[in-house]
Amino acid sequence: MIDGRILRTSWWALLWSMCTAALPATAAPRYALTDTATLIPGHTFQAVALNDRGALVGTRGDGHAVIVTPGQGEPIDIGTLPSQSPGFETRPVPAAINNYGQVSGTVYYNTTENDPPVIVRGFLYTPGVGMTDIGLLPTQYLPTTYGVGLNDHGVVLGMSVGGSRWETITFSLGRGLEVLPTALDVQPEGINDRGQILGTLLTNAQQASYIYHRGTVTEIQGAGAVYVYAHDINDRGWVTGGMSRDRVRGQAFLYKPGTGIVDLMAGGANDGFINTGGLALNNRGQVVGSGWTGSDTAGFYFDEETGIVRLSKLVEPADMVGWRLWDAFAINDRGQILAYGLRDGSNQTTVVLLTPVKKAGHDPDHDHHDHHDGRDRGHGHSPRGR
Repeated sequence: MIDGRILRTSWWALLWSMCTAALPATAAPRYALTDTATLIPGHTFQAVALNDRGALVGTRGDGHAVIVTPGQGEPIDIGTLPSQSPGFETRPVPAAINNYGQVSGTVYYNTTENDPPVIVRGFLYTPGVGMTDIGLLPTQYLPTTYGVGLNDHGVVLGMSVGGSRWETITFSLGRGLEVLPTALDVQPEGINDRGQILGTLLTNAQQASYIYHRGTVTEIQGAGAVYVYAHDINDRGWVTGGMSRDRVRGQAFLYKPGTGIVDLMAGGANDGFINTGGLALNNRGQVVGSGWTGSDTAGFYFDEETGIVRLSKLVEPADMVGWRLWDAFAINDRGQILAYGLRDGSNQTTVVLLTPVKKAGHDPDHDHHDHHDGRDRGHGHSPRGR
């Protein structure tokens, strides 16, 4: 069972929340584009997540899960779990990376490359420790676990599936595997450094999202919304996702505790989008996601000062030549973004890294680095436990 001690808010988390609350929204930045497939000489690479230090985790062309920090040394191979049966190959699939270099995800076991996975295990990788199996819940059916998210306290958010049994779980090196003590059968979406867990309930009749914290379940509600599907939560408890009032048109939203849901498409300044969904946000309140214009899909950027802007309009023109961008799915506190892209003449989707371009005489990372350095000194905990 999870109690208040497990999900307690640290002194640092409170300080960080107060500091970031004072950060103003800024005008939409300009971005330089890097194809992550080119970051490892001699290999392709597909990034899936990034942390506030600019480290990327993803899968190399040979199937290995690796951490890459552009311009800072060789890739780190995070390894895999031991095979559960002789002759079974393992395939690690990372999902999240925190600011200590820990990674969560899932290892799949295959007899051959073309067979479906028959064994699935969630994992936590910790530098200096290696990869740890997060374990299984007892079930009479073939049990599986999945690593979905990870916070800076080293707490993995995951899912356990066995037959019709589907439960949200957490794991850390300090406490092991635990079940979220709520009857809500939710799809886990994210966990922040305060221990707030984001999940979405999916049934034939309902699609609703919730925040679980210290035994309290809070539904994320919007005026007239029939469906609410949340995708990400930041350390301030802000949430982004998509909602629908008519089950047809989707609208990206930003939820704030005490304020409720704000429709990001309200007011008509939608940059040509008909449908949108928020996929990620950072502690500055910058949101990224994907939208439909009626003719194509495109990624978008949002902050409260700028509104929704098609992502391709913010990339340096020379970098944008020959590219289409959609599904912007991650953004860190530096403002770096991960999005799916397609180069003209290619049918192979890749992941691109968008990095804010520094203005002359100003370093946009300066304030972030100051916060982050103080943040590490005042963390007051080890990522190996909680």
